[in-house]
Amino acid sequence: MKRHTVGAVLTTLRTYFYHDDLATLAADLEWTGISPWFYRQLEQTAVVVPKSERWRFMIRLIMVTYDLEMSDFVRFQASPDLDAEIGALHATNQTHEAWRQRCEALAWPDSALVARRMPQPWFDPQATYQLGDVLHAVRMLDDSSVSQFADSLDLPDLLYWQMESGQLPLSEDLVAWLKRLFAVDDLTVFTHAQDIVRALHAAAKASSERDYQQVCKWLK
Repeated sequence: MKRHTVGAVLTTLRTYFYHDDLATLAADLEWTGISPWFYRQLEQTAVVVPKSERWRFMIRLIMVTYDLEMSDFVRFQASPDLDAEIGALHATNQTHEAWRQRCEALAWPDSALVARRMPQPWFDPQATYQLGDVLHAVRMLDDSSVSQFADSLDLPDLLYWQMESGQLPLSEDLVAWLKRLFAVDDLTVFTHAQDIVRALHAAAKASSERDYQQVCKWLK
């Protein structure tokens, strides 16, 4: 079965994702150390199977820039219609990006106000803050939108917001993640704090110091 060359795959990817916008290509490739000029040189190669590890490493970096993996590159090389396959991938990405932008534009209600108006059985009556408030504070410290933070946690936007606003209890995985994030055994250190933001900052600082001390022990 005929396989497409390295150059053919890279050219088709650039054509769909960047067209002739070399400035944007340069900006996206900057972290790799690969210049647009060198990328264009790679497009000219008729090599099918990169011989050196350096070549394979560069192609792997380029694939990451496209948010793809080497397995995708191999699949493209074996595609019976390279142009159609990469064109379909680009169209899917464009649709997903448009959907993400619409999600970003959604004005989610203030989760704290929702929580106060809709107390739930799992709320701690003795606590100053609820677990959803902890999640909200972490998101604010991260300066993320609901959509961005939900995406970083690999959660649907609505499900995340329902947990942040107290409409649903936090999942066990999310509670465990918060404990790991701040290296605490009990989240009441935050829910019973007088100032949740200050408590989060203090826990983050202590966690960093513990990590540093542990590394020092390992190095001895």
